[in-house]
Amino acid sequence: MASTPLSTLHRDPRFAALRLRRSFWVGLALLTQLGVFALVACLRVLPHENGGFLRYDVSLALPGAGHAVALGVTVLWMLWAAGRQARKHLDRPDVTKLRPAEGPLPMYGALSGHELVAMVDEVATQMNVGHIDIVAVEDHLVPNAMTARVPGLGSFVLLHSNLLHLLNPAEVRAVVAHEVAHVRASDSMVALASRLPGVAATAMAGWLLVHVADGLLLPGNVFTFLQRLLFLALGWMAWLAARGMITLFTQRASRIAEVIADLRAAAACGYEAHINALLRIGERAEALAAFSKGVTGVLSAMGAQGAAPALYALIGQLPRSLVDAEKAAYAAPYAFVKHHLEAMRKGLGLALDDEQIRALARGAAEHYWNKSEEKPAGPAEERLSWREFDADHSEFLDREEAERLVEALRKDGKRLLFRTLSKQASIADSHPTMRDRILAVHAYFGRRAR
Repeated sequence: MASTPLSTLHRDPRFAALRLRRSFWVGLALLTQLGVFALVACLRVLPHENGGFLRYDVSLALPGAGHAVALGVTVLWMLWAAGRQARKHLDRPDVTKLRPAEGPLPMYGALSGHELVAMVDEVATQMNVGHIDIVAVEDHLVPNAMTARVPGLGSFVLLHSNLLHLLNPAEVRAVVAHEVAHVRASDSMVALASRLPGVAATAMAGWLLVHVADGLLLPGNVFTFLQRLLFLALGWMAWLAARGMITLFTQRASRIAEVIADLRAAAACGYEAHINALLRIGERAEALAAFSKGVTGVLSAMGAQGAAPALYALIGQLPRSLVDAEKAAYAAPYAFVKHHLEAMRKGLGLALDDEQIRALARGAAEHYWNKSEEKPAGPAEERLSWREFDADHSEFLDREEAERLVEALRKDGKRLLFRTLSKQASIADSHPTMRDRILAVHAYFGRRAR
C-alpha cells in the first residue's frame, strides 16, 4: 500500500515501545538533572585547615529558599529566552512569513507561498495537530527545516528555500509532515523542560566551584595547596561526568524523537516520498560539506588560517540543485577566486569584466587541482550511492528500487549513504544518521513490514 494511516501506526506495538523508550530517556535525563540539582543545592563545602577530605569539610544540608528561587528564575529565564530567540530568528530579513503575511507571496520551486500554507494546514489537520500559527521560509542554501511550539508565540514551521527548490511537492510534504509531527509531540517543549534543572544546577555548581577555588588562596604549605587543588580537580571531573551522562540521555531521546517524527511523516505522506526526501537532503548536505572542505583546502594552499571569509556568499554561487559532492569539491577553487575577483572589482576598481573573471577563475581552479596532492574524493568503497539503484534514471526511487537499496545496506552494516553524515560523525548529534533513519522507516513500511 502507498501509505499506512496514522491510526494504524499508533496501534502498532513496536511504535508504542519506541515512544516508551523515548519517554524513558527523557525521564532519565530529567531525573538525573534533578538529582544533580538537589545534590548541588544540598552540598556544603568549606575549607579546613587541619583535616577534612583533602582539606575541605564536606556536608549536606537542606536547601534554602534561595535555591527554589534560583530554579524558578531559571525556568522563567529559559522560557523568555526561547521565545526571544524564536522571534529574533523569524524577524530576520531573510525570513519571509507566509502566515501571517503582508502582501503577495513568492514562488518557491514548484510551489507558491499560498500552496505551502495550504499544504501545512492539510498536513496539520491530517495529523490532528490543529492550527500552525506561523509558516515561514528562510532564504538559506542548506536544505533544512525546523519547528517549535514556543510559549507566547505559538507553533511555527520554518522551511529553508533550498529545500523547496531541491525537492518535488510530494517530498516537501513529507518534510512538512516530519516537522508537524514534532509539533504534535511537543518535542521542543519536552526538550526545554528536560534542560531546566540542568541549567539551574550549572549556575549553582559554577558558584560552588568558585567558592571551592577560593580555598586555594588561603594560607598553607605546598602540600595543603596540592590537596585542595586535587579536591577542585575531582569536583570538576565529577561535574563533567554528570554533564556527560545527561548529554547522552538527552541525545538518545532526541534521536528517537526524530525517528518517531519520520514514522509519522511516512505514514501520513507515503513511504517512497519520505525515503526520497531523506536521500536528496543528505546528498545536498554532502555536496555542501565537500564544497566547504574544498574552500578550506584553497585557504591552506594560500597559507591562510581559519575559516573562509564570507563562506556563505561563496556557497551562494553553487547551483541550488547541485548534489554531486565531487563536482562541488571541484567547484570550490573556482568559486573562491571568482568571488574575490568580483569583490576586488567592486571595492578596488579592478578592470575586469565578467568573462575575464570567469576565465581567470577557471585557470586558477585548473592550476590548483593539477598542483594539489589531494584530489576531491569520489564515492568511497564504503559509501553506497542511492543513484546506483535508480534503474529508470528518474532521480526518484520507487518502492522496488528503495527495497533494493535497503537490502544492500542490510547486507553490509559498514556501508554508508553519506560520509559527512556517518555514524562516527554524529555520535554527539541529536539526529540519527540518514542510514539509520531510512532503515527505521523501512522496518515499519517496507516490504517485510507489510
